[in-house]
Amino acid sequence: MKSPSRLCGLVLFLILLLVPASTLARKTKIDGPIKTVVVLVMENRSFDHMLGWLKTLNEEIDGLTGKECNRKNTTIPDSDLVCVSNIAEFVDPDPGHSFQAIREQIFGQNDTSENPPPMNGFAQQAESMAKGFSKTVMSGFRYVSAALVFATWICS
Repeated sequence: MKSPSRLCGLVLFLILLLVPASTLARKTKIDGPIKTVVVLVMENRSFDHMLGWLKTLNEEIDGLTGKECNRKNTTIPDSDLVCVSNIAEFVDPDPGHSFQAIREQIFGQNDTSENPPPMNGFAQQAESMAKGFSKTVMSGFRYVSAALVFATWICS
């Protein structure tokens, strides 16, 4: 017998498979007091990592365009670029969680005075952990994959 979380994920997958993308992206008027739904994930998963590619279904979503890139070294202007992709899989090990790692991811350096933060150090910090890890860190789930991951998590 299948576990409830697998069954829930399978049902969601079938719904997403059978419902045309245009239907999912259609803007509808919702009557009622709820105007915004916030998904809080208690892990270091960003919106872009989990749901950033939903912008391909609805342009009004502030998600990924595919043009977002980080340099492998923020101090070298012509350092190799690592751009976002939609090929994310389970990430193990995780990107750095320490205060220093997060500061590097957000500011690309120790100076935290830049406002707004450039968000340019993710590839650099990942490369400091393992060669080639920046490609993994700069990947996000395609919308169907993200929905399945979310459904599996929420249904468990």
